[in-house]
Amino acid sequence: IVLDGCVGSAQAERLATALQEISLEEVSLLNQPSILLDPVISDLDNAVPIQSLRVALEKVIRVEPSREQTYCLINRSKLFGLTSIISFTSQLAKDTVSTLEELLGLQSNFQALPLKNHLAAVGLKRGNPAVVKATLEAIEKAKSKLAD
Repeated sequence: IVLDGCVGSAQAERLATALQEISLEEVSLLNQPSILLDPVISDLDNAVPIQSLRVALEKVIRVEPSREQTYCLINRSKLFGLTSIISFTSQLAKDTVSTLEELLGLQSNFQALPLKNHLAAVGLKRGNPAVVKATLEAIEKAKSKLAD
């Protein structure tokens, strides 16, 4: 029902057919806390800012689900157990973080870190200690909520 309402009948049917052979218990996000690091949900509009080029590419490339469909799926699905968002104050993720905060009411579980580069932010050898600390704190908060 959620798929059909967000992505339409044809795409929902294709997804249902593709998922018939897969055990959803093995791949489901149900009851799994998630922490997003500087998330970007985008589609062709973001990837190709030049409209004339985008129009030409849309004839060849189809991005599914679209940004709006993705937000619809997140908003309507009971499977998306987002625990926290850690933002790196990047322009690229600004719209996504703002929309997710609004959709999911994450003000209390949201942390912004003033970082310039988010590549390999939690890597063991070259990771950013502030990101690692914020991530571990979010995990501990999630664990304590589950224990209560």
